[in-house]
Amino acid sequence: MTKKLLSVVLGAGLLFNLFAEIKIDDPDRISGSGYFEVGVTHLNLDPMEKIVKEFDGKVFDFDNNAFVSFGMAGYVGQKRNGLRAGLGLWGGYNSTFSNEWRSVAQNNVAVNSEASLDSVIKLHMGFLHGGFLVEKSFLIKPRMNIYTGGMIGGGVMMALAEFMPANNAFRDVDDSDYDDDDYYYDDDNDNDNLKMALATYWAFDVHAGATYTFTRWLHLGLDFSTLFQYSSSGFGNRSSSILTANPGIRLRFIFGTSV
Repeated sequence: MTKKLLSVVLGAGLLFNLFAEIKIDDPDRISGSGYFEVGVTHLNLDPMEKIVKEFDGKVFDFDNNAFVSFGMAGYVGQKRNGLRAGLGLWGGYNSTFSNEWRSVAQNNVAVNSEASLDSVIKLHMGFLHGGFLVEKSFLIKPRMNIYTGGMIGGGVMMALAEFMPANNAFRDVDDSDYDDDDYYYDDDNDNDNLKMALATYWAFDVHAGATYTFTRWLHLGLDFSTLFQYSSSGFGNRSSSILTANPGIRLRFIFGTSV
């Protein structure tokens, strides 16, 4: 046990010593990094608006098109002022609600009850794609870099409609038979209450930003990006092709020696 512990400590020490020997002004050295990022992407929701026409008479609020986005990638390349390439995975999520409508509630005891409740559709919207990443870095100060790059790949866009009761603060006082314990939204059949639409797309991304180096292996970056999504088939027969440009801003946490 002691030998194993010493081996782990010695191996970790040699690894950190290897990083410590890399000079900050050695831009031609080939190294690697990985990063995790969070941000906001303003997604063009026109394709989503077209497919929700399937729900006749239901109006959705698409004013908020800011998607919480995330991403992770790894790449290899020159340490500073050089070219790097790698692979990554990115995605985002947002949701919106339809207008409410009255529907007949289901009763475990009295199935013929005329009690009703407010119903609503929650539309879950998301996108996920992976691709090949290429970037060029420029050293402007000992701890400051700027970079620009692009990504090409493919992914899927999702719209999941969830039929659910509206959580209203007010109830109808004339529904004397109504009881929260007796009535529930009809969820016996998941296919009736969950409907999904999927669209595959080609993804293209261009971005530019800057990084600040805290240590030789920890860096913080901020970039502005535009994600282009293209799909010839869209969401299927009830939609047209998709071609959108989606701007965003991202905060990047970088671990490694290539920035």
